[in-house]
Amino acid sequence: MAKKDIALKTWLKNKERFADFFNGVVFNGKQTIKPRELEEAYGESDIIATDKKGTERAFNRYRDVVMRWRGGVNLAILAIENQTRIDYTMPVRSMLYDAMSYDEQLRVVHTQKGAKGNYLKSFGKNDSIYPVITVIFYYGDRPWKDNKELHNMFKNIDKELYENFLKEYVPNYKLNILDANNVVEVDKFQTDLQIVLGMIKYKKDNEGLERYVHKHKKYFKNVEKDSIDVITAIMEMEQLKEYIPNVEEGERVDMCKALQDMCKKNRDAGIETGRKEGIRSIVVNMIRKGLSTEDICDLAQCETEYVEELRETLV
Repeated sequence: MAKKDIALKTWLKNKERFADFFNGVVFNGKQTIKPRELEEAYGESDIIATDKKGTERAFNRYRDVVMRWRGGVNLAILAIENQTRIDYTMPVRSMLYDAMSYDEQLRVVHTQKGAKGNYLKSFGKNDSIYPVITVIFYYGDRPWKDNKELHNMFKNIDKELYENFLKEYVPNYKLNILDANNVVEVDKFQTDLQIVLGMIKYKKDNEGLERYVHKHKKYFKNVEKDSIDVITAIMEMEQLKEYIPNVEEGERVDMCKALQDMCKKNRDAGIETGRKEGIRSIVVNMIRKGLSTEDICDLAQCETEYVEELRETLV
């Protein structure tokens, strides 16, 4: 999991892909964010809280990929959180990440004003902070159906009480989720993000993957190393490396043949597995009908030891 996460973080730090990601998810494909308007921000946020006794405690949270966008809204904080598994605590986690980003901005305002004392008290009515937008990039196998917002986590609250009172007075927090397995309009993305998102749905479909690679062979004949790492990790294709030569950073490689060879090997392995399962089913049926080991070996063209092992499992 850590390997996937690192590969994806590195890949999405590319400003063209990062802008493409948010343009596709947030702006419905409109090219609103320009790569040149982005600057990388630190992925760490922290809060120093003071309790009633005056004791300070530091809280740290690490985001996956964060950029500052100086564009149509002057400035915004854009963040991507990668998830390969469903995290039912994500509404609280993401809300906390965003809150820390806002808190960090308050400290910046405080510093810029040269104020002393409590940074919260120095914020005036004419001071401003900037919006924070977080998108969860989820590429797990199961659909993310539950706990997509804070209110979904209130499982044991009386429904009438919730609808009549709490729903209005308890602020909700909704997740922005890009489910990689269910992206219908991949043409909203303009970079190779479009190719990779379109590829994910064929993770367990060899024939579909071969057709997809053939359709996009212009791309797969000239793939960058960081994209190879992401494709290998997200598609769970560690065996793909057997067919790809060692590639240095910045180099490109023709993945078409590698992917085709891997798919063929998987297909042949599937055929062989099916053949063995078919023979096993036939042998089991003959054992149950009372045929001798000699007759079974003759009819099924298998070894005596194999038939005897199966007999033992059926006792």
